[in-house]
Amino acid sequence: TGLAFRERLAALEPDNTPYQGDLSLSYTRLGGLDEGRDPARAQVWFEKGLAIRERLAALEADNTQYLRDLSVSYDKLGDLDQRSDPARARVWFEKGLAIAERLAALEPDNTQYAEDVGVSCCKLAEAALQLGEWDEERNYTLRSVAAVQRAAHLNPYDSGTQYNLACALARSGDAAAALAALQRAVALGYDGAELAAEDADLTSLRDDPEFHRLLGTMRTRQGS
Repeated sequence: TGLAFRERLAALEPDNTPYQGDLSLSYTRLGGLDEGRDPARAQVWFEKGLAIRERLAALEADNTQYLRDLSVSYDKLGDLDQRSDPARARVWFEKGLAIAERLAALEPDNTQYAEDVGVSCCKLAEAALQLGEWDEERNYTLRSVAAVQRAAHLNPYDSGTQYNLACALARSGDAAAALAALQRAVALGYDGAELAAEDADLTSLRDDPEFHRLLGTMRTRQGS
């Protein structure tokens, strides 16, 4: 299989960082496949990927791709723990946020890094909510809004960024601004109707007729 081949290459040349990076990606993708159906197995895959990514980031501390990959691994493990152990999830998310903020500081005009900070803050807000830490939840929510607004300012024509901004604003309680961001996302081509319909971040918009009109537009676009 592809995994066996990559494991063999990585074993033959343990100092070959591209081989190690490819193997970590395979483990992470397998974890993603198992995430919904077998979380325990997904955790094994994610931890295998994490071990490699921590090693790569230690070897090349200034390699931004290795650092971002490492933050993704932390977030993946946090996502697994979110429902059953929000306190442990928060530890993973804090590790991911530390890297995201470091990268955003290194490259302040990088849209992806700004958005990564927003996503990490959003995850931490959810963990704080589950733990009943309301002030922390509010703090991380506002930080998420600020980060995604920064990303949207850097790249105002990205539909996915506008959608993420809508989610962050809705979580913050600003339904009107959230709906405006969702309108921009749809106008720019966003068509994730099923995600939007189920996204807990957009709960505050569900009773608004405009929200349902936008869902209809997305669904029509999917069928065209």
